[in-house]
Amino acid sequence: MICFALYSAQHAMQQAYAELLEDLGLTYPQYLVLLVLWERDGVRVGEVGERLMLETSTLTPLLKRLEALGLVTRMR
Repeated sequence: MICFALYSAQHAMQQAYAELLEDLGLTYPQYLVLLVLWERDGVRVGEVGERLMLETSTLTPLLKRLEALGLVTRMR
């Protein structure tokens, strides 16, 4: 039942981070996006999606929220 063990560990990690990120007003997915962007500036949305295994349609609203918070700047 390794799949359940992995699921449980991932869920526990998300919960632990959620509590820490709450004070910053961030969600866990937003935090992951910021980690990708922290590693390198000028990353395209598609590359962020590839790194996090997320679709562009999922990332766009998330990036808009981060931009509204003043945490990222989106450029064409």
